[in-house]
Amino acid sequence: MRADLKEDDYHAEPLPPADEQEDDEELAVSAQEGNGQIAPNTDVDTISIMSADLKEDDYHAEPLPPADEQEDDKELAVSTQKGNGQIAPNTDVEIEDRGSLYAENPLMQSIVFILALDFCERFAYNGIVFTMPGYLTGYYEPQWNPGYAPFEANGYIAAFQGIGFVTPFIAAVVADVLIGDYWATTLFTGLCYIPGALLIAIVSIPYSEGRTDFPLEQLKLGTHILLSLGFGAAKTLYGVYAAKQYDPINQANQLENFFVIFTGVEFLGSFLGALISIILADLLVEPHPRNGLVIAEFINAGAVIFGLLIFLIASRRYVHGKLMRRTYGLMFGSLLEAVICFRGFSKTKESNGGRIPDAAVEGMIQIILLFPVFLLIVPLNIAFTQAVVVNITSCAFMRGVGPLKGPLLVSTSLLFIGVWAFLIKKFLSPFLQKKQIHLSIPMRFSLGSFCLGCSYVVTAIMDSQIKRAYRESASQISIFYGLFGTFMSGGVAFHFSAMNEIAFTVAPAELKMLGTAVMLFMSQGVPNIIGSILFKACEPWFRDPDGNKIRTIQQYVDANSVNFTYLMLVLCLFNALIMLLPPVKNWINRVEENSIANNAARAQAQGGARA
Repeated sequence: MRADLKEDDYHAEPLPPADEQEDDEELAVSAQEGNGQIAPNTDVDTISIMSADLKEDDYHAEPLPPADEQEDDKELAVSTQKGNGQIAPNTDVEIEDRGSLYAENPLMQSIVFILALDFCERFAYNGIVFTMPGYLTGYYEPQWNPGYAPFEANGYIAAFQGIGFVTPFIAAVVADVLIGDYWATTLFTGLCYIPGALLIAIVSIPYSEGRTDFPLEQLKLGTHILLSLGFGAAKTLYGVYAAKQYDPINQANQLENFFVIFTGVEFLGSFLGALISIILADLLVEPHPRNGLVIAEFINAGAVIFGLLIFLIASRRYVHGKLMRRTYGLMFGSLLEAVICFRGFSKTKESNGGRIPDAAVEGMIQIILLFPVFLLIVPLNIAFTQAVVVNITSCAFMRGVGPLKGPLLVSTSLLFIGVWAFLIKKFLSPFLQKKQIHLSIPMRFSLGSFCLGCSYVVTAIMDSQIKRAYRESASQISIFYGLFGTFMSGGVAFHFSAMNEIAFTVAPAELKMLGTAVMLFMSQGVPNIIGSILFKACEPWFRDPDGNKIRTIQQYVDANSVNFTYLMLVLCLFNALIMLLPPVKNWINRVEENSIANNAARAQAQGGARA
């Protein structure tokens, strides 16, 4: 192959399988720094080609099929990057040669850069959310705030979070149909998330733009539109794009460990963002010139900018798939025919006389099955979304130490989720593998439910001790007791890693982003809505006998807010038991196993067709 040949003239195919090459070792590419030469490596089963130095004997070239035979697919775009030989960012690159795309160690080759962006995004998001109540109520700046009461601040935060968990569907369609994963990640982060975080930071500057009135409209633009679009897209895109760096056929067994790592990174970034923002905003209120919140908000915006730069530095390392316009049309066409025409999915298949390819119909069925799967864990997710309300209420009347008050204590649950994820990855998973024990998805859901239930038990015990101490000596118990509860809540790492994993494995390869959007909507959007309704219905529990809202420890002692804690505990235990029922457990396992088999069969069929 001459170096001056153009990419449009050919496409590359891997050498024949090893069993057809007697006495030949597998060809593996080892990109040597500075020259991109081929190095023999019999342990690597992936083949990376497209270096200008390769010889014709290493592969053969065939002309591409005519353009009219490439429906909705652009030509294979290969960029020879000196030193790695990876595929260049192209939203429509089709996987013609598996070996030329997938790295032997995707985690270090490309995923680590996506995880860095995810870490920074979680850092910024939780830094913003955990300081937002004080931002809105004037705790940090009494002269510069919208004057919200605490319950109004909670409603404000719930509103932009609710918007954010609807936007994943927008991000999924943009990524899968319009511009691809790489550009969707870049544009949503650069054009929505970063401007939103910067606008929130600018508005926090007292009397910014020479105004004497607080610019609430600008703050809402930052939180309810820009930040909501940004973090909703981030939750959809980052994890799935990272998981797509694994070969779905040869490296599928690495996904479980990846999602544990991903969960740990997310919650470690979340905790550090909340910790640093709370400390800065809280310590620099008095007697300092009240600029701690401003500093914290600009650090949050800077974190996302830094993460995006790291992501862009590794642009040439990522694996990119093709756009799915035609696939989306076929899959949703099967849904419309099945529902509107009352035909049922089976009758829309080509094998049964329909017009939709069987693979497209099966893919749509897999997406639909995600809804009942996540519906089964709605009770647990309701309990998790309301944990902040329960803990903030009780911790407000415990004896804090310096910045360690209610908000900071609640944020430690994020740290402990990351710690649990690390312990699972480092110790529990290897131990279970040695014993040949596999924790199924339902079992991990059950373990997460049980651990969160234990944290609510600790909260109920703390409630009784707060009331006992006040009634006996008008004293307060130490806030450090709350760490027992937040540590136990870290066990939901089982639950979160299982949610991410089943959303990715069940969704067909063409609709991974859409599968994640379904997960976010069902695990965060719907539970937040139901939780808000429950909280409103149970509001009398958060009032004293005279109907006053809880503002003092005396009102807390006289109220029955602990009843809400018991309700959340019941939801956790109920979900833990549901996941252990054989019919439920077996059904979820079948959905997962059948989806994995269907996805693998489609991938092999597509690979065979291209070969």
